[in-house]
Formats: sequence, C-alpha cells, structure tokens
Amino acid sequence: MGKCKYCGQSAGFFSHVHKECENKHKLGINQLTELITHTLENPQNVEDWASRIRLLSHDCYLSESDIQKSINFAIQSTNVENNNLRSSLLRLSELLDQYKMQFSDIKDSAMNIIRQLLQNETRDYFLKKNTISSILDSIKTIKKEFSINGDLLEAPIISGLSYAKDNNDVPIESIKDYVQKICQDIPNEAIVKEMRPIVQKLANQYFSGEISIDEFQENTNAITRKSSELQNIYLDSLSKAADVYLEDGVLSDEERIRYDTFTDTLKLPLGNLPSKYADSNILKVCQLGFLSDIKNGKKPAVTLDAPIILTSKEYYVWVYPNVTAYEEKVKSEWVGRSRGISVRICKGVYYKVGQSKGHKVETAYMSPTSHGYLIVTNRNLILYSPQKSIKVPLKKIISLIPYSDGVEVQRETNSKRLVFEGFDSWFLMNLLSVLDL
Repeated sequence: MGKCKYCGQSAGFFSHVHKECENKHKLGINQLTELITHTLENPQNVEDWASRIRLLSHDCYLSESDIQKSINFAIQSTNVENNNLRSSLLRLSELLDQYKMQFSDIKDSAMNIIRQLLQNETRDYFLKKNTISSILDSIKTIKKEFSINGDLLEAPIISGLSYAKDNNDVPIESIKDYVQKICQDIPNEAIVKEMRPIVQKLANQYFSGEISIDEFQENTNAITRKSSELQNIYLDSLSKAADVYLEDGVLSDEERIRYDTFTDTLKLPLGNLPSKYADSNILKVCQLGFLSDIKNGKKPAVTLDAPIILTSKEYYVWVYPNVTAYEEKVKSEWVGRSRGISVRICKGVYYKVGQSKGHKVETAYMSPTSHGYLIVTNRNLILYSPQKSIKVPLKKIISLIPYSDGVEVQRETNSKRLVFEGFDSWFLMNLLSVLDL
C-alpha cells in the first residue's frame, strides 16, 4: 500500500500521490510565486507576507526546496520600477533571512535586480549630474544585506563607465571623480582595466607635451591607486611613447627629459622589465640617452662588485649579465687506409711493414668556454667569469660582426673567432663607436 508523498496518507496500490494533493501543491507554488512577485514589485506594501507564506507552506505541502524555487522564479519574472529597486532588495534580504537561505542560492536571479539598480544609478550620475551618495548607499546596502564582496558589482558599474566614455559630454574629470569614490568601496581590478584607455590618453597628452607629470599623476592616481594593474598601464604607455620617439631615429633633449621624468616619478622597473616588454623600445630610448651622455663627455656612474683591476684612467662604461663566450677550436684526426703486413717481434708486439695513404683532417668548431659578466670599459672588453676570464683591448679589435643575440669579435693578435652571446648587439656597436679611445 503506497503513501501520498504530500499528505503522507494511504494512496492505494501502485500509487504514491493523491491527485487532489498534487493539484493543491501546484496551486500553492503558483500562489507563492505570485505573492513574492507582488511583494518585490510593491515593496512599500506592509502586508505580513511571512505568515501568508507559512500558511501556504502548511496547506499546500510546500517544502523549503519549493519555496527556494518559487523565490528564484519570482525574481526572474519580476518587473520592479526603478524607484523601488533598493526597497525590493531589502524585502528580498528579509525573505532570505527568514528561511535561512544564502545569497548563493538565488545569486543569478537576484543579480538581475542588483544589476538594474546599479546600472540605472550609475548612468543617472553622468546623465542627470546626480550626487554619488545614492550609488554608494546602494553598494553598502547590497554588500551588507547579502554579505557579498565588490567583485559581483563590477559588471553594472562598468556598464555605467562604458556609457560615460561613449558620451562625449562627459569629461575625464567627472569619470575620475566617479571612479575615485567608487573604488573606496570596491577596489576592483576590472573597473581599473576599463579605465585603461583614459589613462593611456592622458599618457599620450603627457608625452606630447600637453600636460605636466603632476597633472598626469593628479588625473590617474585616483583611478589606479588601489590596483596592481597600475604598472602595466604605465609600461604600455611608456612603450608606445618609445615607439613614437624612435620613429625619426633621434632622441631630442625634451623627449629624453619627459621620458626620464615619467620613469623616475612613477618608479618603473626598467632594470627588471616583465618579459612582455623584452622586445619593446623601452630600454632602447634609455640607451640612446646614455649614448648621448657618453658622446658629450659625461662619465657614466657604473659600479661593479668584481675582483677586476682597472688600469690607470680606465673606468666602467656598461655591464651585461649572463653572457656566454664561445671560442674557436680545432679538432684534428687522421683518415684513410694503409696496406702491408704485420711482423711479430715478440709476444704482444707487432711491427707493420707497408704503405699508408692516410691524411690529417682539421675541423673548426665553436666551444663555450665561460659564462659571466661582459664588462665594457673605456679601454677593454672583459668577460669576467669564475671559470675563465677573457680580456680584449678595444684598440686590438679589427672588426665586430653583429648578431641578433650577440657579437663576433675579430682581434688583431689572434686569428681564432671569439663570440659573445646573450645581449642585443645594437647598443654595444653604437657604444663602441662613441667611446673616446
């Protein structure tokens, strides 16, 4: 004898539900959904919906799972008026608290109301010049009532930012002010990424001389202060400026001052650039400035902690780390064949009598001999390594053959090839050309 899954009474043979109970259950779900929808759409209505839900649950056999499904369905089908959005969210939080439900249980549905609220308020901030306090109050309410972090709020806020950027009537100052205040409550990486075009536009204005470094910082620090995305945005802007500065192959004094001021003020890691910028022109601009100083007689301030004895009036000019030296070596071997007979002289000793037509073959190859610092002084090229160091006087160099990752040195006193690998040859070739030997 089966029992009805709703009322628990006998349902007869081969049956587990009363038709009447099943219809009552379906009606209860519909009435519950309508009740929640009506309450969310009219949040000012003070009707005691909690007792009505309890009554429906009892009379129509509604489980907690049924209530949760009804809440989700009601939220999805709710059309809340803009001026009731925040009140509706408060009523929704009351319902969650009453049934000990978590925000994660209705996240996808509730985000429809949250997104609509923040999108409207964000757009109204730019469109109607409203104060930002309403947006901040909504953010605080949402975070408090539903115990969620700011990550879930990024999409609706970015929607407002996109509107502001696409609307030519919204100045950068207004966007900056908006982001500064929003990020006090939501220091969100996604929001900062959305601001990247604005920061890069300001960087372009700085490098073209339209604004000062102080004006650049004033307009961008508020946007990017709390974000690790800050450095990436700055380095991208620096890379683009380097490309522009190198188009004519000449770095003017004004361009160099702007470039150095940007890197120094923002403390950019030129000595340890991310791999993304390994092939960029960022370092090449710095090197051009360095070459200009050398050409004008300025002695470089390069120090090196290595046991190298410099000669009188010799000083360090540049240092490359992780350089490998290759030297040419020759391998000899005899090839060919011989004919004749072997004569035994004593046990284990034979003497061959006959004719040999073998010949000696020499093969040249490059062998790595040491790895360390390639040091450029005003007198020498020095490869310093704990295993083996190599010193090549600059005046003894006949020619340099540049490669993509190093140079080959041809020496006056040694005919064997010598190659240094592990750096961009462009700078070394130009550096040696401007040194006063």
